[in-house]
Amino acid sequence: MSMLDKFTAMMRGFNQSGIRGLRRALSDKLDATFSIKPDAPETLIPDEYINLLLKFTSAAIGKPGDILEVGVYKGGSLYRIAEHIDRYHRQDFRSRSLIGIDTFEGHPSINRDKDPAHHFMGRFNDTSYKKVISYFKKFPFVRLIKGECGLVFSQFPPDQRFCMVHIDVDIYDSCVRCIEYIYPRLSPGGIMVFDEYQGYGQKEFINAYFKDKPVSITLRTGLPDGKDYGIIIYNNATTKTDAS
Repeated sequence: MSMLDKFTAMMRGFNQSGIRGLRRALSDKLDATFSIKPDAPETLIPDEYINLLLKFTSAAIGKPGDILEVGVYKGGSLYRIAEHIDRYHRQDFRSRSLIGIDTFEGHPSINRDKDPAHHFMGRFNDTSYKKVISYFKKFPFVRLIKGECGLVFSQFPPDQRFCMVHIDVDIYDSCVRCIEYIYPRLSPGGIMVFDEYQGYGQKEFINAYFKDKPVSITLRTGLPDGKDYGIIIYNNATTKTDAS
């Protein structure tokens, strides 16, 4: 019997149960914890960055507070975080929320003195709140909020806290609003991840704001060429920051 005949006979004997077992084995070996599915929203974020967000989600989940993403766009990264929580941290997260905020109409403003030239008012408006929220029906802990971030923040309760925050707003004014609202409400040990830092107008503000704060700042690394322009801020405070 030729090698081809032997291989054909082997494959005929490989029943559906064997195939399912192989799929499970391969799934268990995969390092990435997000899934690529036809019904999952798309994202512009590289896989390496998604895995970094999932790592920080797991690291911060033991701290008090909700998880927040500002700059949801089409929902890709928020969906992967929701999947990760549902798979690994459902019990830990049962009384908390994963909150996503976006205008779903693109950039609400532009600061020509601060924002890079390739950003303009209305950029990233090729999305829809109705479509994005449809992806999250199976995740009861997800709150998707449409609106400009500053206005949304004003509607949160006085005791609002966060354990991990992903800020992907691109533009200066929105970034400033995020920092001024979120950091005083970031739990000790909490993490803030900024997608934009190097080459963006908010870099100067971030440096000045956190200069005297009890934080550790790390440049984001490990992404494909040209994508490592973000920053990670760890809250080293041992007590709650006064949010008044």
